[in-house]
Amino acid sequence: MIGQQPHGGERQPAALSSEGARNRMARTIRNMRIASARVLVAFMTMLMVFGTTPAQLWAEGAEGIAQAVTSRDAEPTGEDSSTATGADQVATEDEKPAEGTDTSDSAASADTQESESQDVSQPAAKAEAAAEASAKTEPAVPSDDDESDIATAAYVTVDSVSLLNAKDQDIVWGSASNTALKVGDTIKVGAYYEDDWGDDEEILKSEYDQLTYQWYVGDKQSAAPTASGYAPIEGATSREFKLTAAQAGKYVACKVTYGSGKGDYKFTASTKLAITEGEDPTTPATPEAKTLADAKQKLSTWKPSPVYGTDTNIVDMLSAKLKALGYANVKPTLQSVTLGAIDPAQQGGIAPDGTITYFFLSNAEKTASADWSVLRQFKPTYTLALGSETVEFTPEFNSTLAWDQARVETYLNEQLNAATLTASLKAGIAPSTAKEEELPGALYVGGKKVADLTWTSSDSSAAKLTSGYDSDYNTVYKVAYTHGNGNKNVTFTVQATLFASGYGNSPSTAITRGYPVKVASKSAEDIAAEKAELEASLAKIDGKIVDYADKTKSVDLTAVEGDFNLPRASKIGAGSAKLSYASNDDSVAKINGYRVIVTRDIAGSSNTAIITATLTRDGITATRDITVTVKPIDESEIDAAVAQMQAVKNAYATSILGTNTSVDAVSTNLSPWSSATVAEDGTISYSKKYETGQIHADDLPGYDSMAGTKWRTYRSSDTSVIADETLHVTQPEADTLVTVESSLTYEKYAALAQAHPDNAKLQSLVNQPVKATYRVVGTTDHSDPQISVNFKLVGVSADGIDEVWFDGAQSVGYGSTADALIEQILDAQGLAHTSSTTEYGYYLSDITSSDGRTLGYDAATGKYWQLFVNGKASEVGASSVTLGAGDSIALYYSAFGASLDDANKATVKASLSFIGPDENGTNTVWASATDVKMSDGSTAADLTEQELKAAGLTYDSKGTSGASFYLASITRAGKTYGWDQSTGRYWQLYINGQYSQKMAGQVTLKPGDKVQWVYAADKEKPLEGLIVNPFVNGPDWDSDWSGYTSADKVTDAPVPTKDAEAKWITALKDPNDYNIYVSDPLLVGDYVYIAAGSKLYKKNVETGETVEAGEAALAAAIDSSSRMVYANGLILVPLSSGRLQALTVDTLTTKWVTDALPDGTIGKQQSLSSVTVRDGYAYFGSTDADWSNSYGGYLLCVRLSDGKVMWNKANQNSAGYYWSGMAFAGGYGVIADDSGTVSVVDPATGDVVSTLKVANRVRSTVLTDGSTLYVVSNDGVLHKLSVATDGSLSELDKVSFGFSSTSTPVLANGKIVVGGASTDGFTGGYQGKYEYHYGQIAVIDAATMKVENAVCKADGNYIRQYGYDAGGDVKSQPIVSVQDGQTYVYFTSNNNPGGIYRYRVGDEEAELLYTPDTANQNYCMSSISVGSDGSLYYTNDSGKLFAIKGNGERLKRYTVTFDANGKDAELPASQRVKQGHLAIEPSVQLTYAGYTFAGWYKDADCTQAWDFSKDVVTADMTLYAKWVKKESSSTLSPTTPSHSDLTKGNTSSVSFTLSSRSTASLAGVLKSNAARQTGEHESLLAGFDSDELETSVEKSSDRGAVVVTAKKKKVDLPVWPFIGIALGVCVIVLVVLKRKKQGGE
Repeated sequence: MIGQQPHGGERQPAALSSEGARNRMARTIRNMRIASARVLVAFMTMLMVFGTTPAQLWAEGAEGIAQAVTSRDAEPTGEDSSTATGADQVATEDEKPAEGTDTSDSAASADTQESESQDVSQPAAKAEAAAEASAKTEPAVPSDDDESDIATAAYVTVDSVSLLNAKDQDIVWGSASNTALKVGDTIKVGAYYEDDWGDDEEILKSEYDQLTYQWYVGDKQSAAPTASGYAPIEGATSREFKLTAAQAGKYVACKVTYGSGKGDYKFTASTKLAITEGEDPTTPATPEAKTLADAKQKLSTWKPSPVYGTDTNIVDMLSAKLKALGYANVKPTLQSVTLGAIDPAQQGGIAPDGTITYFFLSNAEKTASADWSVLRQFKPTYTLALGSETVEFTPEFNSTLAWDQARVETYLNEQLNAATLTASLKAGIAPSTAKEEELPGALYVGGKKVADLTWTSSDSSAAKLTSGYDSDYNTVYKVAYTHGNGNKNVTFTVQATLFASGYGNSPSTAITRGYPVKVASKSAEDIAAEKAELEASLAKIDGKIVDYADKTKSVDLTAVEGDFNLPRASKIGAGSAKLSYASNDDSVAKINGYRVIVTRDIAGSSNTAIITATLTRDGITATRDITVTVKPIDESEIDAAVAQMQAVKNAYATSILGTNTSVDAVSTNLSPWSSATVAEDGTISYSKKYETGQIHADDLPGYDSMAGTKWRTYRSSDTSVIADETLHVTQPEADTLVTVESSLTYEKYAALAQAHPDNAKLQSLVNQPVKATYRVVGTTDHSDPQISVNFKLVGVSADGIDEVWFDGAQSVGYGSTADALIEQILDAQGLAHTSSTTEYGYYLSDITSSDGRTLGYDAATGKYWQLFVNGKASEVGASSVTLGAGDSIALYYSAFGASLDDANKATVKASLSFIGPDENGTNTVWASATDVKMSDGSTAADLTEQELKAAGLTYDSKGTSGASFYLASITRAGKTYGWDQSTGRYWQLYINGQYSQKMAGQVTLKPGDKVQWVYAADKEKPLEGLIVNPFVNGPDWDSDWSGYTSADKVTDAPVPTKDAEAKWITALKDPNDYNIYVSDPLLVGDYVYIAAGSKLYKKNVETGETVEAGEAALAAAIDSSSRMVYANGLILVPLSSGRLQALTVDTLTTKWVTDALPDGTIGKQQSLSSVTVRDGYAYFGSTDADWSNSYGGYLLCVRLSDGKVMWNKANQNSAGYYWSGMAFAGGYGVIADDSGTVSVVDPATGDVVSTLKVANRVRSTVLTDGSTLYVVSNDGVLHKLSVATDGSLSELDKVSFGFSSTSTPVLANGKIVVGGASTDGFTGGYQGKYEYHYGQIAVIDAATMKVENAVCKADGNYIRQYGYDAGGDVKSQPIVSVQDGQTYVYFTSNNNPGGIYRYRVGDEEAELLYTPDTANQNYCMSSISVGSDGSLYYTNDSGKLFAIKGNGERLKRYTVTFDANGKDAELPASQRVKQGHLAIEPSVQLTYAGYTFAGWYKDADCTQAWDFSKDVVTADMTLYAKWVKKESSSTLSPTTPSHSDLTKGNTSSVSFTLSSRSTASLAGVLKSNAARQTGEHESLLAGFDSDELETSVEKSSDRGAVVVTAKKKKVDLPVWPFIGIALGVCVIVLVVLKRKKQGGE
């Protein structure tokens, strides 16, 4: 188990958390530092670093806790804790044995429970304990000699203390703190010091005697009893304390003194729960008294918290709480109420019958000095009654009386009515003379503040509010009125709240009131004066106009030659007035803010425009017209501008070189500019700023600000090398040619060019394309440079529609021709094709599509593969087209004369999914669509809207569409998911797994694009976490090793028979990270699957490397043992909390994950059992366990198709399923549990049919052989059982083969092979007193139940840790191989070196077949997986996965794909099949309108049928669907739908057949069959409304029969065909019923 240290410390291995090796060594070091020189300290430290921690003693479990910990004292050179492994368990503080506890106690307890003699395992599950051994040995009490220096120490360091129960479980911080203690229970102190690692370690037993104790009692739980009124308990001065009736209903704590200093003591925190009344052993308490005590205990943290407007009586509130707790029969009455304090003027209190009067008190009336919160406090005392029994109950915490909201509102209204407000508010009008007024921020009565006020104004332009503070720090509001040309209506709104001093004391209740005020206009005289002032300001404009380029130069408005600036209001003395300008002719003078853009005409008369200036203040306006005359432009000026543009164009290539010296050697970023200015001497200066009137890099043609393009003024032909716009350079490996292009415009002449489109000179000054090609130097390859070329491949889909097969940029060598590019693309895309090069050049004959269709010249349509270059049909062959950087090449399957405009009508296939939270908050695919055909050029927004509608999901795009489409929200199951400010979640767009920087409408779909909408926050990485996709299915792949099962582990693979070597080793975790566990490996297809922590990995079986996309998140971490299983295309992973997760074997996509099981007594349920799959269902168990025992568990059945838990049964034996799994015999499920009980279970319901207790504990999976069962119990006994046809069990025989075992047995050639610990042993450990046992493999004759072989040696050494006294039991399930007439057994041992052992049956001992390097040696519980080449795969606690070479070659695997043979039908997934093995017949039945699917064939002409029962796979192959055109038929014959077809909610179509003599309504037959198959009358018709049912009829292979298919209608159809069908079916079914009566079927 994993739990808390006494003060919430970090988790540690249990062997280091109790009176064990690390504790004693750390304690010894501490004392030696006091008594010895530093050199001795250094020596001991080296021993710790280079020693070996005896964690395997825990794993052995044969000697009990006391022996394991004391053995560390006898071996001072033992291993330091840093080498502890997963075999060392992680214990909770609840489970930590106290140092002061005599270890003989545990030995005594072992006598009373046989199960304890077999197991002290922890949830980390690296060992079995056999406490029976400790019952046979002496208690581990150190001698006086050993600890004399410690025992006589005058001072004991104590850093923390806690309280323990009789089981040494922490009752302050651990999980046991949640279990109430009873009168009569004994508790004790646990004391700890902080060791050199910073960990809490328990002091030694002898040191407890040097401490002094004083127990205390208090009325409430407290972490600091000294500050909580706790009182000492007279005479309670021992370490242990027995609770008495005096402590009932109270809490206890202890003061522990450890020295003579003033501060040498520690207080424990109190018990978490109050002490409950125990039962009198002579006079048992009545049931009513027990009930009352339980009810009071559950009410320990409750108090009445009355809510105004809801609660009226605190007795009724308690009654409701009791009812909710299940004590409706307990009747409460109010005994008394204690108030915190009382003010004579306050309203509020509790009546004797519990009636509530809510609180009110004005600050003006308050005379009591008590705080408001104290005045509102009360604590009731109740009497609880049941029958004749009663008990008093007083809540632990004070309650608070809520404010009387109605009274608060009334009071505030009264005060506002009496408040002194401004004259304007009172009169409702602010006259023109009113300039400023003041509004109060508080109300006072009798000099005392009673309310706070907050003011707002509805129109700040007429009445502006500002706030400040007065001398009492109250807010004061000032109103400044603005009177304009007319009246304005303003509303002042005040919010009043009651004042009560102190934080949080004021009620939240507030009232608001509005005060309408009319702000009067100015007088006529004031208006006239204001207007005159404005006109005077306007008259100053002419003298303030300046040249735009030279602000010091004035402008002659009668002969304007360039742009000029108009003055702002402040420049003409208009102050706060608003000044605006407007032109009557933008073609001559265009207003842009305060700038006037002037357009000069070519030779001719001058142009004139009138600019109107408007000045406004306080609603009063004045205007003035300004006449502007523009001079025409000279021809010579235009010629000069043309020359300047040409100079800039000529210098373009070098102008953006930046720090690069040549266009042929670019290695650093280029330097784009925005403006170019040509001086009179011809020199050109460049600026990154936009300089008005100069030559600019303008928007390129096609630029759309909403399209999301990264280019605007600079575009690159290869953005992977030179970025658009910024021109940042990323050096490629090889030299690459990149073209950069821009469009230049001389802004000064742009308007003139627009006005004269036929003037060639002016047109040469705008939109001038320029480009330059740069050779970017590569990092390694400087041969012929690369260029980037765009390539598009447009073929035809199966239904004859143009379809884009490829569209993207491709890198080729400089000087390459189009034919090389075509070959490169086709090969990269895996498209088979026929091409040749003749004397006439390159010729492409045909291309085969990804679905197997070959497209070549078609004489009927005239179509062939046409080449297009830069948008035009090529006039030369592909081998004659030399490619340039940025070129666009297209291959289009079309007839002569077609254009690329026709190709733009092609379709593109893309996929889409919407991912949002399910009811548990897990990211789940709400809807998905694959291979959706969209028109070429469609965007992600188009696809999104189309599929949202198809999925029936309501969405809101806030009216946006096209390039600006914004997915604001989606509504699912009645809940809308949109922007959530509390979580930051919104709908995020991902394209091909990457967060999109563009909006959906700006993403043009490419072939194969994967579009995902994910509801997540920016800080989240949703695609890296768990996503459940219930729509996905895994492919049918074959498996070398599908998991840990009870089936025969007999292999015919060529496993190694001599010393073996590693093929590869890969790390999965840090060996010192005890919180991460590793599963057993699976071998499926060409991959190894293994889980570590909360990740599942898919690794290459040949190299051990994680493949691309070969890592998936698990919904929770795995537990210490995780026995994954592969079935039905899914990897099934057991998870912590008793969950099961299913991931597809190909993509590791989670299809489903079950919910967590309820926590048990100890904590989370652990998934340590084996998973068994049968008939599409998975069966597995859980356990609620600590390191020594299990206390319950669940057995579950889960449907693989959708993860539905079919049944879930709690274990009735108060035990869990620990390393055990379900087996099947005679149609029953059989499983053993931790109580030693074997149960026969009905697999359909989970009901227990029969049980048989065979031992005190079983931690292995039952082995079945027909109706015979073999069960291994923890005491090393093999039980042979029989299951009868009625499910009853009987024991046929049993044999003891070892001291202990948790190994699942294997049956091979009539022999049972099983691992465990031997009966042989040795003594060692502390003072040589303790007994250990060796690892063992046993061979037992299944018929005679005689042990034929039991070996515990390998290579002359006992199977145990080398060089240390400890055992090494075989926990793994053995693997058996028969080679050359010899039987070999392969197994692992839970001890160093953590390798693989091989035993040849009949030999006297085994051999160590594979020994890991020293760094990789560790404990090992893993079973071995075997590949087809004999390679062995396993893990040990070093955190490594080992692949050991076999003696053969891996069988090749081939891909079997399925072709619809020209029909657009949904195809089954491809299969990976081992050479010489059978493919699996697809369960998917193909459908296509007007045709019947007639099986799979080897050839497209369908002349050779494929027999899935005989034909084996010998190469990659394609199977073709055969189709038979449907013929009309009037005969019907019967078959019954399968169970899977009739499952509710899993089908939208059902087929069945009827005989020609049957008659019934179609719905009636469907219902009848559903009822007969599933017992659910409505299951088949669920989802089919009566007007939505559609039927079809087709021939069956049965004589005289047809198949009737019912499914949902896709379109609205007339009703009369269904009436006819229904009548016909009724006649047929009636005939069937008549025949059945005659005994027919």
